[in-house]
Amino acid sequence: MEPLPINPNPVAIKITHANYDVPGRALRVTMDITNNGDTAINIGEFTTAGVRFVNALGREHLDPDYPRAGCNWLDMDNDAAIEPGETRKLKWKPKTRWEVQRLMALLGDPESRFGGLLMTWDEEGNRYINSIAGAVIPVFTRL
Repeated sequence: MEPLPINPNPVAIKITHANYDVPGRALRVTMDITNNGDTAINIGEFTTAGVRFVNALGREHLDPDYPRAGCNWLDMDNDAAIEPGETRKLKWKPKTRWEVQRLMALLGDPESRFGGLLMTWDEEGNRYINSIAGAVIPVFTRL
């Protein structure tokens, strides 16, 4: 079976830091995302370890037969489109289920990392997939 052709990807992503809020049981990621394309792009989904985190745009692109219980909410500090040539610092947090799905085990791991696929869509409905990963620093904050 021949693989699907790989289309040029105008999205470049650099993870600047990631931390895990231990009391809040939430991963928080900060990244620089650059749109090198000709049309605006929006983030819609982050998928890791078989768990999907989507926002309103990601829900629009879900298969209608996909079980709704399999998706979790993706919270970003700025949902506005990233314009062509723009680089934006973006903070996001996959809400809920991070600990429930056992995606973080601080007690047994001397070094924690995260990784997954970040999905973006342009104005024409084309999807771009970026692999992202980074080290995770645990943060013990007050509730």
